[in-house]
Amino acid sequence: MITRLEDLCNEILLDIFDYADARDVYRGFWNLNSRLNKLLASIDYFSLVVDHDENNETIALLGPHIGQLIINSWEEIDLERFSNLFSLMLTRPSARQLKQIRADTMSKLRYISLCSNMYLSLPNQLAHDIFSSRFSRLRWARLGHIDTLNSFQWSQSLSLRHLQVDCSHTTMIPYILMLCPNLSHLHVDFLRQGERISPSPSAISNHPLRRFILRDYCRVVSYDDIETLIRLIPNTEKIELRFLCKTPFMTLIQYLCSHLHRLQRFDCDITECPISATNLATIRQVHPCFQSIECRTSGVDFRIFSTKT
Repeated sequence: MITRLEDLCNEILLDIFDYADARDVYRGFWNLNSRLNKLLASIDYFSLVVDHDENNETIALLGPHIGQLIINSWEEIDLERFSNLFSLMLTRPSARQLKQIRADTMSKLRYISLCSNMYLSLPNQLAHDIFSSRFSRLRWARLGHIDTLNSFQWSQSLSLRHLQVDCSHTTMIPYILMLCPNLSHLHVDFLRQGERISPSPSAISNHPLRRFILRDYCRVVSYDDIETLIRLIPNTEKIELRFLCKTPFMTLIQYLCSHLHRLQRFDCDITECPISATNLATIRQVHPCFQSIECRTSGVDFRIFSTKT
């Protein structure tokens, strides 16, 4: 009969540790005996959530054993302490922390989320590591603002499947598609205006992207931009658009239908200005995925079409 905790086999002890905070595990079991020390030293997948100031000694002790790290604090946590991360989320990333995210020190990263900061752009080194083969396991990335990618034309990330970024001009998107040939989900927000990148790459054809989300909060995107982008992603099945459309809304959805033959879902928050003569009932009849469109607001010279996402 087992009467002591240390009599349990390693597998059961590891299962127990999964239910406890990493801090509590090390405070409670570290240095009890050599067997437990060896077991704890072998773990590299603990989760750690930092909501407040964290003791440096705790970071030094836990760093090599953390696989999933979430930092919600303004505290300048030293990321170089974490060498085995497969998941990293920074809700308030600093410039110093962004520079510490490198493929040569975090080669196991599969998931990275950097909450958007329109005043803080992704460092060139980090952008190069992500949009190349250096992060060979990275599949999901939510990044901050990206200024340019046209200098990375000869690099590609073959592993990346899901990407969310902030841009300042639509000419950035063709470069993203070229650098991520296996991307299936792309979400782009426009939070500020910027210069056009020229020329755009021309080697994109039949990209496998399945879902595309474009949200324009500062009137950067035009209807012509939408036409250009749609031609690059003919396999898209789900699309969400938010922008000011100065072309009749009916023209937009007819174009989508003629170029996206696999389209199954359409979500939108689109302002049509000026108003065209086409009524809502006619718009809904174009394609089954347009039946949930509503005219949320209508003014003298504009109306807003939206769907419940």
